[in-house]
Amino acid sequence: MAECQDGYNYTGERYTSFVAEWDLVCERDTLGKLSQTLVMVGMFLGAFFLPALADCFGRKRLHVGANFLSLIVVVAMAFVPNFIGFSVLRVFIGVFNQGYVIPMFIMMIELFPPQQRELIGFSSSFLWGISVVLITPIAYFIMLDESLLWVVKNKRTKDAIKIVKKACKMNHKDFDSVRQTIKDKSDAMNVYNETEQLERATLLNEPEVTYEMDRPRLFQVCKHGQEDERTSPGATMKVSF
Repeated sequence: MAECQDGYNYTGERYTSFVAEWDLVCERDTLGKLSQTLVMVGMFLGAFFLPALADCFGRKRLHVGANFLSLIVVVAMAFVPNFIGFSVLRVFIGVFNQGYVIPMFIMMIELFPPQQRELIGFSSSFLWGISVVLITPIAYFIMLDESLLWVVKNKRTKDAIKIVKKACKMNHKDFDSVRQTIKDKSDAMNVYNETEQLERATLLNEPEVTYEMDRPRLFQVCKHGQEDERTSPGATMKVSF
């Protein structure tokens, strides 16, 4: 947890994400990461008590109802005014996730006789894995682009422009205006980094200051009436930093 002793300032629009909107930075940075943990907590709670509801009210009702409630919660998350309400809704997302996943699997298993259910459960997981293996090359070569941040850091300018143009086309945005926005934010970040480096260099290049203090008489051993010459009262020591 890092504190921002000099405060913080946003270089772009304030309300572009919930992190900036609710100031989840510096010492509040862990709150932003907590949101995903709350989803897992909700999934644990949902897996604990929702199967019992499926036995009482039926698999279909729970499956459809959990999907409908998930839709309501997701829409409500876009309008929630504070982080506490957002956190509560994240828990419900996890709960309702188990509400439509578990009944769906149970419904599939119960369509077959007991002696075939083990094979059916294994086949569903196996087919899911095969689908991932087959779809991944399609996504890699056709649909998925390289990480824009990685491309920029490795100075592959042509690839970065290509990716941004594709994104602008899909979102119906003007490429020139987007490019100017990126340039303005990049310039502001460069100015901030240069200022921070200058402040660090100033601290490291401060002139050496020397102080004199009496040498402490630690662990001095001498006979009664005699004085240790190494730690005489007039001795001093120099400390520099």
